Amino acid sequence: MPRDRTDSASRSDYDSDENTDSECEYEMEVDQCSALARKFGVSERALADEWKAQSGFCRFSGCVLGTGDYAPVVVQRKFAESLSDNNFCIVIAKLAAMRAATGDNWRKFVRFMHSIGRDLEV
Repeated sequence: MPRDRTDSASRSDYDSDENTDSECEYEMEVDQCSALARKFGVSERALADEWKAQSGFCRFSGCVLGTGDYAPVVVQRKFAESLSDNNFCIVIAKLAAMRAATGDNWRKFVRFMHSIGRDLEV
């Protein structure tokens, strides 16, 4: 028997994010995964798992990973350790370039961006 969507318990279940999210929404295309894994020297499995864990968003900015300035780039999380399957995250290309220009680690760079982002004016 179909569930009655008029009672509050059913309605809250029906309206929850769990019913709209799909695991396949966060999976990386196979060709893109292979190319990025080769380019940055990490395994395809680790890259696909990280992409899924980040839900297709930049680790630090929360922007959707895409193309151009928003293209995904694999970067070290901890600079004291080499890039590896256990030491990377995925960020947008523009953010990676900005962080590299400062020479700061991610924690310091993100704090800097938060501090200037609050007071920016156009």
